[in-house]
Amino acid sequence: MANGYSQSPAQQNRAELPPTNTNEGVSFDPDLLGEVSYVDGTTSYNNEGFKLTPDMEAYLAGQQPYVEPVEPIPSPIIGEIKFQKTIYSQPSFRKRIDVSFNELNNKGGEIDIPDFFNQYRKLFYDIPKNGEFSHNELIKASTDYYRDFNDPKDLVIENLNNQIVVLELQLANAQAGFDPETGEATNSDGIDELIETTEDNARRLEIVGNSSNPNIYWDESDEYNGLGLGVGLNNHKKYLNRDSYSKLPNGVELESTNSNQMLKDLNQAHDDRRNGSNIRTYNQWVEDIEAKSSGNRTKALKQLLDYHKNYQMDKLQAANSA
Repeated sequence: MANGYSQSPAQQNRAELPPTNTNEGVSFDPDLLGEVSYVDGTTSYNNEGFKLTPDMEAYLAGQQPYVEPVEPIPSPIIGEIKFQKTIYSQPSFRKRIDVSFNELNNKGGEIDIPDFFNQYRKLFYDIPKNGEFSHNELIKASTDYYRDFNDPKDLVIENLNNQIVVLELQLANAQAGFDPETGEATNSDGIDELIETTEDNARRLEIVGNSSNPNIYWDESDEYNGLGLGVGLNNHKKYLNRDSYSKLPNGVELESTNSNQMLKDLNQAHDDRRNGSNIRTYNQWVEDIEAKSSGNRTKALKQLLDYHKNYQMDKLQAANSA
């Protein structure tokens, strides 16, 4: 403690004071030097009789940082050891220290198309065939973009709808006893078969619904199976058993090997969601699976769902083209 008082930080609580005091013609700002605490515990900003040292004057003039004098450490420490604390004004501190945030800036170089393909060629054989970051995902994303995101299944549905229109026209002509190709009268042979074919094709399309977001059946009904649409999702959950099946029938390897938990998740997605409804759209099944599973199990169940959707669409195309 020098001269019976010490300097303390300006941030401490203190009484309101004029912005500056003057001592022998030199401006004295308590925010720069702090309050004065006396040995008897009192605190004052009355600097009457206070004499600025040359270091203080230079500091206030902005010429150099103020160095607070500290008395030598008393006995039993031996030697003339003195400690000094350098105090910088805010402008001086900012000149010496960079206080800006620059570590958050992205300093990585941008990747151009040649760089991307160079990296792709280097990593080609390290990229897995299936999974979230796989060749299969790259193929699907690029194919969708190349085709302007038109689902090939939409073309199948459009073609099947056109076939139904043709069949309905043929049926109407047959019922009227007129052959549009020859212009001659027709007999009633084959009319019943034509009617049945037209109705079955229309019913299959109605059952499946929107090709981009088709109806997925948990258990197939007799009508569903009878129209050649195959089996329901419940029948395909057997492929989750990794002891019996290493891959799905389409060659895709599931992301998870936890067979028991995947089966439990899928059953809960059916039983606990939407009152156990047997028919849900593809997107609804995705939501229900995400609600009842997590991590790689969710990815694996979506892989199974994608397989079943394509299986159903293939069945629809085959049945309506027969």
